[in-house]
Amino acid sequence: MVNKTKQQRPVKTTITRSSGYEPPYKPNAWNNRSKPQIKATHNCYSYMLNDLHKIARHGKPQPGWALGKPKQSSPFNNHLNCKEITDRVLADNPQTIRIIDQEIAFHKPAHKNHYKGFLMISPGNDYHFARQDNRLITIYRKMHELKLLDFLLQMKKITLNNNTLHIKPNNKRFLAKIFMLFVNRYMKPIVELANTTFPKQMLTTKNPIKQLKHIHKCSFTWSHKPGATNATDKDASNNMILNPMNANWNYSPKGSLNYSENCCFFEIPNNNIADTLSTGVNKIHHNKRNNPLNIRKNISHETNDMIYQKLLKLVLS
Repeated sequence: MVNKTKQQRPVKTTITRSSGYEPPYKPNAWNNRSKPQIKATHNCYSYMLNDLHKIARHGKPQPGWALGKPKQSSPFNNHLNCKEITDRVLADNPQTIRIIDQEIAFHKPAHKNHYKGFLMISPGNDYHFARQDNRLITIYRKMHELKLLDFLLQMKKITLNNNTLHIKPNNKRFLAKIFMLFVNRYMKPIVELANTTFPKQMLTTKNPIKQLKHIHKCSFTWSHKPGATNATDKDASNNMILNPMNANWNYSPKGSLNYSENCCFFEIPNNNIADTLSTGVNKIHHNKRNNPLNIRKNISHETNDMIYQKLLKLVLS
C-alpha cells in the first residue's frame, strides 16, 4: 500500500504597498487632553490632510470652505453624494490632490512624495475620510515549529535591536491562532530583522530566511478621526483598518450614520513637501497653492518599491 502524503497548502501572502511618505500614526497629537481645542476643532477632513493646527482658531473644516463654497446644512440634504464632496475637496486643493482609480489604488503605492486618502459617504447624511499611515503590520500564522509562540502571546512587547515590537493576539480573523507584530518602521528594517535578529531570537528556526514564507500579510494600517472624537485606527467593529473598502463604517447602532458607499481614493502630498488646504481662514502656515509641489531641499526619503520587491521575492521564493 502506497502512503499518500498530504501536500501542504501554500500560504497566500498579501503585501500592501506604500510610497514611504505616509504620515506617522500619532493619535495623541490629535487626542491631547491638555489641548482639548485641537480635538474639538479638527475632524476627519483635516486629519486626512494631516492638517494639524496647534492653535485652533476656526471650526471643524468642511470640504469647499477654502474657496468659499457654501457650508453644508446639518443634517446634510439629499444632494450629498460622492461627486459633490469630491468636487469640494478638489476645489480646496486643485493642484495638489489627485483622484486615483479605486480598482488599483489599494494595491499600488501612491506616487513619490504622496500618500493615500479615502472618501466614503452615508448617502444624504454625511461624508467621512480616512488616510493610510506609516505603520506596517506583519501577521504570522501559527506554526508547529514555533517553540516560543505561547510565550510570545503572553507578552505585550519585545525589544530587538532597540526596535520595540508590540504584540497583540488576534483569534477572530483566522482559524489558525496568529499574532501581530506592530512595527513603526518601513519594510527595509523588517527584511533586515528577518535575516538576522528576528528569526534567531524569536522564531528559533534552523533556516531563518524561509520563515518569511509564514508571513500571512504585510499591511500598512489606516486611521481616521470621526468629527470631534478621537483619532483611531479602528472601524465601527473595533477592528484595525487594513483596507478601508472592506472596513465596517456602519455606526447606525450608535446613531444614524452608515457610510455604506465607497467613493474614491485620493493622492495627497506629504505636508513636508507641499501644503494642502482644509480651511480658508486663519491658516497657521503659508500654503503653496501657487506652487503646490515645491520640493523642499535636503529632504531624503526612500521609497519602498525596491524594498517591496526584495521582500516579495523572499516571501514567495
